Amino acid sequence: MSYWPFGTEADIGLRVFGSSISSIFRDNHAGMMNIIASDNLLTNEIQQTYSNEFSLSLPIEESGENFDMLLVAFLEEILYRLEVNDQWVYDTRIKVTKNLNEAVCQGILYYIPKELVNTELEIKAITTHLLHITKVDTDQVVSSDNTDVPEFKGPGYYSDMVFDI
Repeated sequence: MSYWPFGTEADIGLRVFGSSISSIFRDNHAGMMNIIASDNLLTNEIQQTYSNEFSLSLPIEESGENFDMLLVAFLEEILYRLEVNDQWVYDTRIKVTKNLNEAVCQGILYYIPKELVNTELEIKAITTHLLHITKVDTDQVVSSDNTDVPEFKGPGYYSDMVFDI
């Protein structure tokens, strides 16, 4: 596991460690879905799964120095699919890149109908409170004030964010 939920005053935070920016996006998605899901995840046996391609982009000046706002847009897309399209996105194959003008997150989302999943919590919004994606140098150690979150030793990246529940 490379994500760890942590409590905040009224919401739920998530710390993620990863080897790349793309893995930070994937594991933030996995951590968010884990927060929403109950321990008894499935209501029925899965008969069929679905997938579709997607692409999100933001102008460089809006994406955040380390793709912070693109991460928010990606997770908002997942929540939108859950709440509006009734799609439980259980896996992603994504790539996050930056060119001269924009930051891009694109790939494939794999999903099942939401009705097949038992949920425990509702995430109302992805916030920018505590939001960051930070590069960790080789042998640099990142610790946390929260005892549920272990230390992480670089190289890699880590992120923190808070979900409004």
